This record gives sequence, structure tokens and C-alpha cells, in this order.
Amino acid sequence: MRSRVTLAFLLAMLLPVFGLLGAACTARPQLTGTWISEAPASMHFQFRADGTVWLVTGQASRQIWHYEVNGADLRLYDGIGRKRDVRFAIKQDTLTFYDPATGAVVERYERGGS
Repeated sequence: MRSRVTLAFLLAMLLPVFGLLGAACTARPQLTGTWISEAPASMHFQFRADGTVWLVTGQASRQIWHYEVNGADLRLYDGIGRKRDVRFAIKQDTLTFYDPATGAVVERYERGGS
């Protein structure tokens, strides 16, 4: 009887830990949200958790890409299936895209409202 209680206690303590570890391994970087491109364009792009990117202008928005994240690699697909690969990094409220071949900065964005 004591071993069953001990086993149940251990499982109750360890299951939440394993759940958190699993969530941490599969979680996307904090890419979701609104990102504003550098001036003069200052376009608002909304990365959604469902893997879509929307261009938001005033009250209107339209989907412009699908995206996939693999570590620091981001793959963007436009509406006709063309793809664009970039590396990305998020530091504080700045999202930077890098050319995967050269490491040169391609674009920068600042985190916007929701």
C-alpha cells in the first residue's frame, strides 16, 4: 500500500514537470504578435499562432504569408507558393531578419500593439 502511495505522489509531482518540458521544446519563439517595419514604410505585420502573417492597415487586414519556424530559421510562403527563407532573432522588442547565406541584416521590425 505504501509503495502505491509513494508512486502516486511521485507521478503527481513529476507529470507537471514533464508537461512543462514538452511545452518548452515545442513552443514557438515569441514571434506571434504585431511587428512594425522600419520607417519610412512602417507597415504592420501580424504573426498569428496559426502560422499566418497578416498585413494590417487601419481597420483592414489581409493574409499575405504562411510561415514555419524551425529554431532560428523562418520560412515564409506567399499566396502562390513561393518561399522565402530567413534567419531571425528577437531581442527585447526588436525582430531582425538575416540572410541565411551571408548573415547580413535584411530587415528589422519593432514590436507593436497586439
